[in-house]
This record gives sequence, structure tokens and C-alpha cells, in this order.
Amino acid sequence: MMTRILLIEDDADIREGVRLLLSAEGYEIIEADCGAKGLEQLDESIDLVILDVMMPGIDGMAAAREIRCFDAAADIVFLTSSPGFAYESYGVRALEYLLKPISAKLLFPVLDQLS
Repeated sequence: MMTRILLIEDDADIREGVRLLLSAEGYEIIEADCGAKGLEQLDESIDLVILDVMMPGIDGMAAAREIRCFDAAADIVFLTSSPGFAYESYGVRALEYLLKPISAKLLFPVLDQLS
């Protein structure tokens, strides 16, 4: 069964780059350009949520807290340009906190941790 990843990122260029990187490796990507739309698409078929921290409206940390209400065991990976939220990411039990720009070298070892 193909791993389904919900990618929540407001920057279209970054979202496209991550989507291309992951889909080339056989992952199924569901995209959202903001936290609210991402939460609408979240269901039990999602294996991993990749989430930007700084977004308009519902930011990544708020979205992660909502995800935890829906699924206490969901795997969450933050992608962000700001290291300032790394400590807060532990509060929502994120699998990883990666700084942009993202690369296969950074992302794929994290995906290998998925059970």
C-alpha cells in the first residue's frame, strides 16, 4: 500500500518541490496551501503530515495541536525556515523538525523512520 502524505505548505514553490521529490519516490501526496484546508483533508488514511510552521490563518503549531486531537499517534514532520519553533514542536510530539530548504538528504531518512 502506498504511503499517503498530507503536505501543508503555503508557499506554492516549496510545496511543488516537496511534492515532486516525494512523488518521484512513490509517495502519494495530498496538498493543502493552508492549515485550515489541511485539517479538512486529514483522515485515517494519512500516514504522515508534513507541515509548515509559519502560515497565515491557522499556523503549523495550531494545526499540529488540532491533528493531535484527531489522532494522538499521527506522524508529523515540520518544515520551516525558522529554528525558533523547534522546542515548541516537542510539545506536539513531532517526528522531526527540518529547516528549509528541504532536500532528499534531509527528508528521506525521516521517512525511513515511518512504521
